Amino acid sequence: MYSGELSSTGNLQLGTLEMFADGISLRLERKDGNTKYDHARRIMSIIEREGEITINPAFRLAISIHDLIFTGNRADQDFDPGFLTNYYRIAGNLKPEDLTGAMYALGIAAGAYEYEKAAESWRSDIKAVCSAEPDNRIPFFDKGLVKFLREEHGYTPEVREIITFKSDLAAVLSDSGAQVTNDLLNWRAPLADPDIILPVVSDFDLEALILKAAEVTDNLRHPNPERPAAGWRDAQELLSFYQPLLEVAGFRELAMVCQDEALQFLNQNNSELLSAAHRINDQASTFISKWMPQIVSGIRNTHDDLMQTYARVKTVGSIAEKLRKKDKDSGTVPDAVGILAIASDASAVRIGRSGQSNAAGITRVSNFFLQSLHTYQQLLTSIPVMRPTHTRANEPSLQINFGKETDVAGFLESIGLNRDVRAFSTEMDGYNIQIKLEPERAEGGYQAAHLSFTYGGIGIEVQITTETAYYTNDLGTASHIGYKANGALGKLGELYRQRKSRQAEYEAEQDRFLDMLFAIRRRANFYLTNKYDLTILSPETVKLLQSLEARFNLTSYASQLQETLTPKDYLRTAR
Repeated sequence: MYSGELSSTGNLQLGTLEMFADGISLRLERKDGNTKYDHARRIMSIIEREGEITINPAFRLAISIHDLIFTGNRADQDFDPGFLTNYYRIAGNLKPEDLTGAMYALGIAAGAYEYEKAAESWRSDIKAVCSAEPDNRIPFFDKGLVKFLREEHGYTPEVREIITFKSDLAAVLSDSGAQVTNDLLNWRAPLADPDIILPVVSDFDLEALILKAAEVTDNLRHPNPERPAAGWRDAQELLSFYQPLLEVAGFRELAMVCQDEALQFLNQNNSELLSAAHRINDQASTFISKWMPQIVSGIRNTHDDLMQTYARVKTVGSIAEKLRKKDKDSGTVPDAVGILAIASDASAVRIGRSGQSNAAGITRVSNFFLQSLHTYQQLLTSIPVMRPTHTRANEPSLQINFGKETDVAGFLESIGLNRDVRAFSTEMDGYNIQIKLEPERAEGGYQAAHLSFTYGGIGIEVQITTETAYYTNDLGTASHIGYKANGALGKLGELYRQRKSRQAEYEAEQDRFLDMLFAIRRRANFYLTNKYDLTILSPETVKLLQSLEARFNLTSYASQLQETLTPKDYLRTAR
């Protein structure tokens, strides 16, 4: 612990606390052979360089101290009174504005532990399911295991095999020294109960989520050789807990980093698969760097109302996962390159006050359908290295999931086809293009036009959607966490599986779930707008600091700075 004398001028800067923390962490070695200082610096790099999230000095301090504020092992971890006493002693000598930053940093570091406790609740839920006999409450879990083991081994497992797997699963969830079988590496955990994961995000700060997700990612990259099951747990947590929450909050780059690391770890025993994934990832990166401007230009030629375009190269881990589960036979994936184009809602609004543009009867969604066909033609013509085929043999080159049944029928009639047709072909540049139209599902599905091409054996997928549909896709039932929640532990997952008989209950619970997602995104937008000088804490985090001050007889800085740490405009705008 720090034992030197400090100036009492009250004029020290925030960096003094970071020097204090670094002096301790440089002397503390982790089980992976690195120091806690190294660990903190790697976390900063994951967040800032890979996750593309700005770290201000106060957030940097939070990362520096997050591994120092606790004492004891994971099972009996508690706050370290010696560290907190010295931290507060130094904080009392800081400039007033830096004292706020010091309290913010401590709040974020302490809040990260709240996410850890929520993840532990998720692990406990799975352990409880593993130890329970099949009953009306959890049959989906056992049914999922039967399906998984059948796919892995090629036959329906016997009851004893299911019991053995559940026993192995409970062991790795409880004992870091347990051995991880191939079946456990290939199994994917269900999403945590939304009533566990969403309240912690609502109560505590998003920076604490970012910190904890980056810490788990670094732990996975630098495993403790004495704890083989710990890495497996970290990978499953990243996939079913941290990554979906980062997606909801809009931190997509960091979410992709977490997902990639987890999936590469879980596919570690298949070197051939990972080698193929690296090759596909390299080809996709080459394509994006060379042809992205032409793709944007081609889309803009048919969508003069184009608002935004996003491009991403599928990560190595995600490619490996898709090759293992869906595309092993083809040896490639349909979306190694993914491009999303968002047009204004004018792409799908009615043309003219009457809702008809001319005698052909082009209605609101018909216009979107026509533009999608024209865009496919434009891209095929302007980018000669692409071929108009899907990587999967029986999939169409152009699939449009949009509109209602009546919209699809009306469009088909307007181009001279039977209104009941859903798949047809047309000629473009000498190619026979397979097209499929699917209306929006009653429960609300992903709405977009999917334009599929191939380049050098890899798949290119261009998605075109409208502004309103994008937000529904991003945070609605078709979103990543939305459809994963339907297979989750907890009440929402249970109601989804019984929705035919409990439709009203399911819809009410789904609405509550989506309201929480939108609230999280509002806070994320506030954070991203103010991230350069943000030192604001949630009310629950301030309460946590106040409880620490009372418990350890510390100066009540959190109470004194409460209005500064949680200003009214933050409560009004972001919460």
